[in-house]
Amino acid sequence: MDAPRILLLHASAGAGHRRAADALTYALQARNAVVEAVDTMRYIHPLFRLMYVSGGLSMITRMPRVFGALYRLTDRPAVDRLVRLPRYGTQRVSARPLMRLIRRFAPDAVICTHFLPAALIAAWRRNGKLLAPAYVVITDFEPHRIWEHAGIDRYFVSNESAARRLAADGIPRDAIHVTGIPISLDFTRRFDRPALKTRLSVRPDRPLVLVTGGGLGAGSIESIARTALNRRTDAQFVFIAGSNAELRARLERQVSGTGWRALGYVANMHEWLAAADVAIGKAGGLTGSEMLAAGLPFVVPPGLRGHEDRNAAYLQACGAARIAASIDEAVTLALTIAHQADLRGRMRAAAQRAARPRAAHAIATIVLRELERRR
Repeated sequence: MDAPRILLLHASAGAGHRRAADALTYALQARNAVVEAVDTMRYIHPLFRLMYVSGGLSMITRMPRVFGALYRLTDRPAVDRLVRLPRYGTQRVSARPLMRLIRRFAPDAVICTHFLPAALIAAWRRNGKLLAPAYVVITDFEPHRIWEHAGIDRYFVSNESAARRLAADGIPRDAIHVTGIPISLDFTRRFDRPALKTRLSVRPDRPLVLVTGGGLGAGSIESIARTALNRRTDAQFVFIAGSNAELRARLERQVSGTGWRALGYVANMHEWLAAADVAIGKAGGLTGSEMLAAGLPFVVPPGLRGHEDRNAAYLQACGAARIAASIDEAVTLALTIAHQADLRGRMRAAAQRAARPRAAHAIATIVLRELERRR
């Protein structure tokens, strides 16, 4: 029997959707599937891509309150029905090259880790242009209606609350699987932490606070740095700016001469999470899942809205995170956790209870078993 051909569609909107696709690629290839992982943004019209990046993504970082209001508004059934049809039409006209790619690859199944390809694939399933089954992996802890489409065969969600939400929206319960959000199993690795800190060029005898802004370097990292520099503490801070080179340069100037560090994109994030005592950062679904798997206490600063509000609420409800009302409070909470072993231990244990680090392997198993039954 020929190896199953799986098309994985993500989108370059931050790094999380791609990281989920990477984890799924590894899990599927380990089961001998032929996998093609594709950035959907490369196969849509340049004008639509520009509108998406300069509009939606810029709004998240520059106008978080507006983004949050629109996020909540479009999650209402009446508003969703109103905007869904014109959104479908615009996306389908803009993404004809993606359909040509699909026809060339001839997949046995399509898996989407972003809502944009999910909408396109669902529409092509409904009109018969795509016969292969379609799966959606929701990469937030709480769904939004933008992920939900007639024409999707199965949904993979992070937790039981997310499954109940989809069912309440009319998705058949037997089409919903609670697997967790796909991450690399590297985040479950345990290290000799003093030795790891030494290898990472941080002091093993001092608490380590890790400040992250996701792949785009979003959030309030510079404000956190200014606030932390005004504190008298023996804790050491490491700031990770992702792909934002300008932010990294500004942070390097801020922390120059302190012994603290500012980094750009790092390929060994699992090691930094393992070495840290606490993290401050934005509550992306992938970042949150990686923190849970690493057992790292997490402080969410104010600023971002929409899906990250809901993610942060979930992480706090699990006992793995604290939500701060101000930058000053975020730094205070992080330093408190870093210096209180009992509190840190309770939060680590809560994170590990909530973690679902084998999500990618669970999804791969379900998809491939279903394909085998279909054959």
